[in-house]
Amino acid sequence: MKKLAIIAAALLMATTALPARAIMLGGYAGIEGGTGETTAEGDKSIQFAGRAWGAGLTYDTNPLTRESFSYRLNLGAQSVTFEPEKGDAMDGIALVCDNAFTFTLATEENARYWLGPTVRFAGYTFNDGGFDIKFSGVGIGVGGGFTYRLKEKWIVSPSLGGVYNMLSGTDRSGAKDVDVKGRLISFYAKVDFLYDF
Repeated sequence: MKKLAIIAAALLMATTALPARAIMLGGYAGIEGGTGETTAEGDKSIQFAGRAWGAGLTYDTNPLTRESFSYRLNLGAQSVTFEPEKGDAMDGIALVCDNAFTFTLATEENARYWLGPTVRFAGYTFNDGGFDIKFSGVGIGVGGGFTYRLKEKWIVSPSLGGVYNMLSGTDRSGAKDVDVKGRLISFYAKVDFLYDF
């Protein structure tokens, strides 16, 4: 998890050297699904399927730029379900910060096609049905999509991608706290709506 955090920090620092030429703000909605496993201290690993849906705020430096690079930030909340192969499913919430570093593949008059790496920071809380578990996560992935100007000021941008997440947390459901580590491979579909200020 430390290596992922170092890579994530390096990518974020690199964006500070790139001047933004526009302010694009808006929102997004998306769904996710994937698989993963967790291992509690002194116990065997548990395989699970994960799914989520959520929404939040979007900031983009230049979604329709004809130059090579644009940075996009998604900051939002998700409703999350982890369903193990055996046992009860866990329902919880997650706060997610996705950082997309998008590189232009092609452009048209009102459209841009892009691809690039994604860095994710997330916090998960499960306290339903007798569970009391909290995870923090760092993820590295890749995403791609296109951005289209609907009207003079309004922009829509659907995208697809995947993220490999490393999880670390604490299970307080039992008589004593137990450290838990894990991983989650998730695939997402997302739509961003932006207004050009």
